[in-house]
Amino acid sequence: HDVTLDLDATVSSLLINSGNSFTASDGNARTLTISTDAAATTLTCNGTWANGTGGSTVTFAGLGSHTISGTIGFNDVDISRPVDFGLNVTINGTLRILANGYVNVNAPTYAVGATLQYSSGGTYNRDVEWSQLSGSAYPWHVRVSNSTYLNLNNYGKNQHRAIRGDLT
Repeated sequence: HDVTLDLDATVSSLLINSGNSFTASDGNARTLTISTDAAATTLTCNGTWANGTGGSTVTFAGLGSHTISGTIGFNDVDISRPVDFGLNVTINGTLRILANGYVNVNAPTYAVGATLQYSSGGTYNRDVEWSQLSGSAYPWHVRVSNSTYLNLNNYGKNQHRAIRGDLT
């Protein structure tokens, strides 16, 4: 079935079958939370992911790690658990790293104007989410907020990091 999110929802995993679509918001801003107490969850997109007209946020929460596969262009993403973005995920809005969240294995690609926001409220050791000088893991804008201290020397010690836009 094709599905359009018309209310905020929480699921333990999500599979979009080939030939089907998932639209993450109707005309209103919607939040899809993917959360479970299991060791791991998955978001698999073999069909079509659309953000919809109202704006959408996907939140990865719970106790386990999350793995994404397939081609997805997210609007906003909040992570408070480890997330592997796979090989074909783009952030079009803001990727917010909250307390207990981090990107593991594969970082997303950041679209023109997208923001990587560190908002853990404590010390955060930069990792794979900002580890390249081009391509994926190369953010457009970077924002450090919520009393977060960002340790830039963590991943690839003493390497230069670049952004295409603003550091706030």
